[in-house]
Amino acid sequence: MSLRTLPLLAAGALVLATGAQAAPDAMSLLQGAWPTESGSVFTVSGTSGKLSKVSAADKAGGYTSNDLLVQGLKPVVTTDLKGGGRRVVYSGTCRSPVSGKAKGKVDWVVSDCELQIIFPADGGGSGVRLVSTNGSPLIRGQREAPARIANNRPEAAPAETAAAPEQPSDPNDTYARRTMSPEELAAEDAATARLNADVNARNAAAEARDRKRDADYKAAQAAREAEIRANQAAYDRQMADYRARVAASQAAAAKARADWEAAVAACKAGDRSKCAQN
Repeated sequence: MSLRTLPLLAAGALVLATGAQAAPDAMSLLQGAWPTESGSVFTVSGTSGKLSKVSAADKAGGYTSNDLLVQGLKPVVTTDLKGGGRRVVYSGTCRSPVSGKAKGKVDWVVSDCELQIIFPADGGGSGVRLVSTNGSPLIRGQREAPARIANNRPEAAPAETAAAPEQPSDPNDTYARRTMSPEELAAEDAATARLNADVNARNAAAEARDRKRDADYKAAQAAREAEIRANQAAYDRQMADYRARVAASQAAAAKARADWEAAVAACKAGDRSKCAQN
């Protein structure tokens, strides 16, 4: 089966049968190199993953060696699949290259994503697949599973003895960081700073766009309301002038009729000066 179909399979064709929380050692399943179909290699160390090898085809797509593609990985859930397969899901923050505005320039998009390891239903050690959701298409691969997880189920963590102290939660992944070299720590910290700066800049730009859109809308609304008020005022003035002209015309007509009726009455009473002259 071609790896190009894997994201679709992970998203839709593999139907969940039962679900359970991720095993305590689920992070160990993700560690190491994941060769991709295009010839690149995606390597996970601790809670981060980067390209340890880039093929010529992927270089043309904007990738370079040591590109950080995902960080902050943590296991979310381990699930049985119909037919006997098994899937382990991890959440994290991914970076993917897109064509930049300038010709030949590549920009990076940051987004939440999920990585999934899918074990085959036959329980064999080969054909273990890694795919990603909403992440770089290079976060995928296929390799042979280590013997201890060849049955497609992570081995359980050893039980603690009665005398062993309870291990505190580790929200900052300090254990994973202790296993990294100084160079890896420096690279991860620098990449984290770049990602945070990128996310903050994008958030600030989005907020600025929202504020400008709101201000433009309010200004347009105020201008429209002012235009409506001006048109109503002009209409009211025109109607007042019209009513005044009608009233004056009616008053003049009433006076003319009254004068005529008075002249007729005087003429009939004998005042020949009030009679109409032919």
